[in-house]
Amino acid sequence: MKPALTVAVFLGMVLLLGTRLMTSAQTPPTRAIKVSMVSYKYDPSVITMNVGDRVTLQITNDDKTHPGRAHSIASPFFQSLNYTVTGDAQQGVAKGDGWKYILIDNGQTVEVTFVPQTPGQFNFLCEQYNHASLGQVGAFVVWPAGYKP
Repeated sequence: MKPALTVAVFLGMVLLLGTRLMTSAQTPPTRAIKVSMVSYKYDPSVITMNVGDRVTLQITNDDKTHPGRAHSIASPFFQSLNYTVTGDAQQGVAKGDGWKYILIDNGQTVEVTFVPQTPGQFNFLCEQYNHASLGQVGAFVVWPAGYKP
């Protein structure tokens, strides 16, 4: 094989491989985190992730103690995110604190997908009457990109 052709083939392979690596770096794999809501807690109540992770929260209202009871997850964290919600849920902004919330009826599962951009700790709670005061609270912990606690 001629040297010029060898160099051209090599450069072509590098370009193809580089494009493939860049594409996979732009779309990180999705990390699914299952979250169960019952009266009056979240399981898990502390949800950790890193800046740049693609996260899907799979949130289920599993309340068997009080059939028909809706639960929500509300947080100031949602203000800083571009997120999508799939499934049967109501979304809104709470009047008292201005936090965005996602309200899920009993027996339903909703997926919330996002990529966190800011490290920090962000509280979340159930906005339904008295649920937070009875213990239905938690925290999102967002570590810097690449950090392993």
